Amino acid sequence: MIWKNTDTSYSLMGKMLHWGLAALIITQIGFGLYLENAKISIADLYLYGWHKAFGILALGLIILRVIWRLGSATPQPLGPQNAQAKIAISLHRLLYGLMLVLPLSGWIASSASGFPMSFFSWFPLPAIAPVSEPIEDVFFAIHDIAGKLLILALLLHIAGALQRHFIKGDATLRRMWF
Repeated sequence: MIWKNTDTSYSLMGKMLHWGLAALIITQIGFGLYLENAKISIADLYLYGWHKAFGILALGLIILRVIWRLGSATPQPLGPQNAQAKIAISLHRLLYGLMLVLPLSGWIASSASGFPMSFFSWFPLPAIAPVSEPIEDVFFAIHDIAGKLLILALLLHIAGALQRHFIKGDATLRRMWF
């Protein structure tokens, strides 16, 4: 099916949201690490605007994915429901939480810094926190910690998918691919 999962496979919508968000999030992680470690000049400040705009795009897609997932059954897991399966469920929940925390913490920190935000210069985004250095510091710290946790969670997610594909030889990865 195009819009809804079945008991045995993911829909085209599920696959597009999964892989589209994967590409966007991996790009944002790379972009964020670059900005964190680069010596940015005044001429390069626009790069922060791009990172913020793509972060808001990711937030919108994540919210869409959560809404879509709540309305579409998840295919039955392959294999026994053992400790590894419970860990996978917990890891997915952590990934969803981090995918929401990262853009929201960045938006709050940016709002608290007093710098206006826009969505690709198409329209301004409202500030969702008052200008405040303590709020800015706390939420940039949350953003940084959540980013590092997301990297770890993604590596575990990828390792689990590859382990199921190459070692267990099941169809978990194949049914999420196109």
